[in-house]
Amino acid sequence: SFKLALPGDSYVCSRPSTKKSRHFVAMHYGASKTAFLVLVSFALNITLAISTKWMFLYGKVCEEGTDKCKAFEFPITITVIHMLFSWATCWLQLSSCHDASRTEGLSLREQIQKIVPLAACFAFSVAMGNLALKYVYPSFSQMMSSMTPVITVGLAVAMQGQRFNRWTWASMPVICGGLVLCSAKEVNFNVVGAIYCAGSTVLRAL
Repeated sequence: SFKLALPGDSYVCSRPSTKKSRHFVAMHYGASKTAFLVLVSFALNITLAISTKWMFLYGKVCEEGTDKCKAFEFPITITVIHMLFSWATCWLQLSSCHDASRTEGLSLREQIQKIVPLAACFAFSVAMGNLALKYVYPSFSQMMSSMTPVITVGLAVAMQGQRFNRWTWASMPVICGGLVLCSAKEVNFNVVGAIYCAGSTVLRAL
């Protein structure tokens, strides 16, 4: 804004701070982008679980030229396809969006020490999640995934010696209690499926 002073006064000129406005826009853009990506992640995760369960329920493998068909029961195959698509998507993202000139690549030894354990935990987590869908429905599988905060806090305390405030500990009985009540009333409860779900959640928390 501009203000013209009266005779005898000095001319005063003030302009809005573009630096603050840019910071405000950048902050809100970042928050909106994060919220959008979280919602997309939730949608894709649920869609993946539902489509996998649908294949186990209605998918069939038939011999060409014959009427012989059998149910599709290959969760490990689904896991391999999942891993291949994940690798391809990550490679495409790194190739198109990553500025390689600003960062140095990891050596083979560093990749084995830092990346391989994480990749193995993720792969086994996906595999156990797909195996669980042979025995339970996606609703129960997603509900069991709510154990992730409890397991993450427990592992952080046991393995890293971290400390959490009272609000964190106060929320744990609420999560665990709700999970126990929902599991007890699950119509299609299966012990094997519950074990696979729990294993998948623990590996994800790691």
